[in-house]
Amino acid sequence: MRLVARELADEELKVHRESTVRRHDIARFQVGADIVPLEVKGSPLADMLNDDVMEALATESEHALGEFVVPSGEIVMPTDAHIVTANKR
Repeated sequence: MRLVARELADEELKVHRESTVRRHDIARFQVGADIVPLEVKGSPLADMLNDDVMEALATESEHALGEFVVPSGEIVMPTDAHIVTANKR
């Protein structure tokens, strides 16, 4: 993640202080169809994918994440997050 801060500095943003935190957590979703809108809507793909493609992605995600389905039907999986903060000079 320090690479991200270096890239910010390279972009002439003059970063003088940065902090990186890695967090381990558990993500819980009712069904795979819940994951796709969360991931896609917050990305550049949001404006590129129509409803049919979103539905196909949701179906595929349920199959791909099958190993994380618990008896209640929820998808429970480990997740890592890297949080980088930086201040401009």
